[in-house]
Amino acid sequence: MTDAATIFERDMPKDQNAFQSELSAFSEKLQASRAEGSSLPSSAYPAPFTLEGISLSDLRVGDIVMVTAAENILTADSFTATKVVVESALSP
Repeated sequence: MTDAATIFERDMPKDQNAFQSELSAFSEKLQASRAEGSSLPSSAYPAPFTLEGISLSDLRVGDIVMVTAAENILTADSFTATKVVVESALSP
């Protein structure tokens, strides 16, 4: 189930030049932090996509989605999604 608080997003691939630029900047930060004896959090690694807000009506049959819930859903009969992310189809 979803409710008014459920967030709907679609992941959109980044422009490859922009992503490569982000990777280069990350690599420089990583080298600097290693030289200082510290580390970077894994969240600092650049993602190859951006998230764009969508609505429930933007979901289509056959979409691949990742659903997040606030509670453990392993044995639940039902749950309310807190976030739904639709994966974009990648070009072959």
